[in-house]
Parts: sequence; structure tokens; C-alpha cells
Amino acid sequence: MRPEKFCRREDFSFAEVRADEVRAFFGAFHYARGSGAVASLAIGMFRRGVLLGVATWLPPPLPAAKLVSRLFVGDESLSSSVICLSRLAVQDGVPTNAESMLIGACLRVLRRTKRWMFGVTYADEAQGHVGTIYKATNWREAGVTGAGAIYRSSDGALVSAYANGKTRSRAEMTAAGTTRVGASRKRRFVIDLR
Repeated sequence: MRPEKFCRREDFSFAEVRADEVRAFFGAFHYARGSGAVASLAIGMFRRGVLLGVATWLPPPLPAAKLVSRLFVGDESLSSSVICLSRLAVQDGVPTNAESMLIGACLRVLRRTKRWMFGVTYADEAQGHVGTIYKATNWREAGVTGAGAIYRSSDGALVSAYANGKTRSRAEMTAAGTTRVGASRKRRFVIDLR
């Protein structure tokens, strides 16, 4: 029997997932080999009770939120209404449209809650990502970031220099046991959730 080429929405269910499930899933299936300790929203994609994909959302750094607010309303007054798609991963072998189905499920939840008005996410050029999945799910490309340093922990996981509301210096990252392994730009994508 040939593997499925496309997912059918009726074959999957979507539900919030616990932090421990998120960490384990991203540890196994995301190129960063991990995720942050918390998320404002974490949605899983299930088939017959098996977790096949996860997307996590959290508030972006304030400069990113202000930029998105300026893009949509012309000023920074709604920066607290911005949510960021922080991580997205789907198991290998799942049909090609699974990521877009998971993003679509998340967007429906976000629109129902009416808590956030705008979304932002990034495609990491260092990983060869150009944002195809975001374009396919109606996000708008909104420029690129500057080249940011890439750090890895001793176990190989990517570690963000941004934590607890500030960007840590190279010395602070070294003191935290990470090694700088390069730099990359990211393509920024935005979506209106209203």
C-alpha cells in the first residue's frame, strides 16, 4: 500500500497539549531539539490518539510586537495583542499538508479566543526555510530580521539568546554553557487574527 500523499482533516483531531508532551515532541522532531518552558497556547495534532504534530505560541519580544502592531494599525498601541508561532513540528512520514492543517487549527482557536489580534512567525534561513508553509496558510511576508547569533547547549539543543524579556550577551550565553555556532537571518511573516 502506498503512503498517503495528503491528509484529510476528518482523520485528525486537534487539542491542547501539556508542557511535558511539548518538550518531548520537540526534543524528538524539531531541529532545535527542544522548546521553551512555557507557552501561551500549545496545540497538538492527533491521529487515533497518537501525537503527530505540535505548534506552540507565545508573546514575541516587545520590539517584534511593536513592529507587527505598526504594520497592521500604523502605531505600536496594540503590541500586547500580538502572538508568535514559536515552534512547529510534525513527525516525519506524515502527509505533506499536515503542517498547514495544524496551523489552520491553531488559527481557528486563536480567532475564537479573541485574545490576540495579530500573529507573527519566522522562517529560519539557516535551516533552509523560506516560509512556504506560511505563504500556503495566508501569512504575509514582512521582511527579514538582522543576523542573530545561533547558540547550542552541550547536548546539541539550540538555545535562544532571548530569555526573560531581554537578549543575553555573548558572555552571558557562554557563562550559561552554550557555544556560538553561527548566525542567521529569519524571514518574518504576519497574519491578521481579527
